[in-house]
Amino acid sequence: MGLVSHTWRRLWRSCCRKLVFTSATMFQPGNRSIKHTRTNFAMRVNSFLRQLRTHPTLNKFVIKFGLRRKHTRHVNRWIRFCSVSRARHITINFTPGVKDFFMGPANSKYIFPLNVFSGPEGSSTHVRTLHLGYVCLDTTSSDFMIFANLKKLTLHKISFLGDLQCLMLPECNSLECLSISFCSLPGLSTCQPLQRLRCVRLHYCYLKKIELEAPNLTSFDLTNQPIPFVLGGSLNVMEANIKLLAKDSPYGDNLDYIYTELPAALSHVHKLSITSGLFVYDQVLSVAEST
Repeated sequence: MGLVSHTWRRLWRSCCRKLVFTSATMFQPGNRSIKHTRTNFAMRVNSFLRQLRTHPTLNKFVIKFGLRRKHTRHVNRWIRFCSVSRARHITINFTPGVKDFFMGPANSKYIFPLNVFSGPEGSSTHVRTLHLGYVCLDTTSSDFMIFANLKKLTLHKISFLGDLQCLMLPECNSLECLSISFCSLPGLSTCQPLQRLRCVRLHYCYLKKIELEAPNLTSFDLTNQPIPFVLGGSLNVMEANIKLLAKDSPYGDNLDYIYTELPAALSHVHKLSITSGLFVYDQVLSVAEST
């Protein structure tokens, strides 16, 4: 942008509604003179944002690169810019470079500052979708406003510092879609009904129990070990996809769970799909010889 005239810069600032910072947008494809390092990525994003002296009202704000907690100084500045710009659709995804099933240590992940959206210049009411990947989510602080108009929440490989369900979820009154994957959660429950929640997707979170109050739920997708769960008041579930992971015990199967607990928990589902591994083994009896 250094070669663009001031007139074109002002026009660009007034028209810009989407900011997408990824490896593809920050580095020219095929140009090997600049290494695709985290430091160079941060420098380029900072340089770009400095040229936006006024904060445009954004429709989309995306950061997708393998950043970590040591880059907090840079990322905090970008999140503040995102908040002041009143971005509607936010993606902060630091999973690039992380292996598929690796959740990562919490002490290396960037702590997403929820309180930024409740400052004097920030607001959470404009946010419609929030996608977070490979960060820490700290809900222990009470000095932030909840995303009251949030419709879609996606959490991938998140480490939680605090209670997700009883502090954050109940205040998301407009939430329609909840997706949580590869996050270590002991359980998922709601302190009050989520009236607009229609879609729930829970994959590889190793939950111990689920208790959801979502009377208008229509789609439920679960990948987990067999656990007790309750979908209170959910009488309109059209489709449920259940993938059962192997039990902790090396021997055994999920047949009892499939034939007893699942029908009781999903008695009102129109279409139920179940995927489960089946262990087949022979029981060897030791018989003493008689003489």
